[in-house]
Amino acid sequence: ENLLSMSKKQLNRTRAEKIGMIFQDPMTSLNPFMKIGKQLSEVLMVHKGMSRKQAMAESIQMLDAVRIPSPETRMNQYPHELSGGMRQRVMIAMALLCKPELLIADEPTTALDVTVQAQILTLLRELQQEFNTAILLIMHDMGVVAEMCDRVVVMYGGQKMEQAGTDTLFAQPAHPYTQGLLRAIPSITEDMPRLPTIPGNPPSSLINHQGCPFRDRCDYRLARCQAETPKFMPLNGRQSIACHVKAQSSISLIHQSA
Repeated sequence: ENLLSMSKKQLNRTRAEKIGMIFQDPMTSLNPFMKIGKQLSEVLMVHKGMSRKQAMAESIQMLDAVRIPSPETRMNQYPHELSGGMRQRVMIAMALLCKPELLIADEPTTALDVTVQAQILTLLRELQQEFNTAILLIMHDMGVVAEMCDRVVVMYGGQKMEQAGTDTLFAQPAHPYTQGLLRAIPSITEDMPRLPTIPGNPPSSLINHQGCPFRDRCDYRLARCQAETPKFMPLNGRQSIACHVKAQSSISLIHQSA
């Protein structure tokens, strides 16, 4: 289905019933002036046509499903009365109320400490199996990507640079940007006097650039990278990339250590 061609009514129905969203900061995503129960029950009353009593009962069950203790008590609390981890669990519950086919999680653990982050990631994995929901995880933490994802799409400047299975991507990164990302991960086993970085700055999203968006920061750039945007094409049976160097050269862009 094309979301851009949908009417407002169709889009509103799709947002809850087919696509759910978890935002990275639950404190700014939840209404601070409304109790948790009202915010959750409204979703079911609007999208499922439930009565207030039915919606409240269903919301309590969902809070219990996301491992929130004493869900009846939490329904009568405001967002500021909950911890960061609890608020994120409420956001997950809200996104899953209508049993969507796809759950988009935008940096769902950014505002949480490491211990709570691990709990939320474990919860997402369990709920994915329980509700049979696909998860699209938007994430810059490569450790979380390696732990959570089956397939990875690496994006830069709003464009896809590389796509591969998680194991393939981490073992054999093909695009120069992917290689740079992995080189920049601190090692806990090797002595690194200086952390490798990707030189330069990302392109402005306000300017329509020609060519490859990564060209100015790429050590392998060719003349055509400046004028021609590379097509996203299969590289082999396991991954696809958008890179002129890989498309026309037999040079292997190996994952170099610093």
